[in-house]
Amino acid sequence: MIMLAELALRYNVDAVDLIKYAACHSRPDKRVQRLKIADPTLRATLTHQFLTYDQSERARQQARRNQPPRKKAS
Repeated sequence: MIMLAELALRYNVDAVDLIKYAACHSRPDKRVQRLKIADPTLRATLTHQFLTYDQSERARQQARRNQPPRKKAS
């Protein structure tokens, strides 16, 4: 929400307009579509949350792959 407010101030637009734009122009997430939520603001927010989670999960998996193998205790 803070980032949304900062973007709205920076571009001199209403934060609600940013949410509406994101809701109308973002690629729908299948997980959000399955929930059948009518409110475009909530759909956009959930889509963003799923995207953020997916990105952090990919980064976590990449970090695990880059770690050296653990030695087994003997």
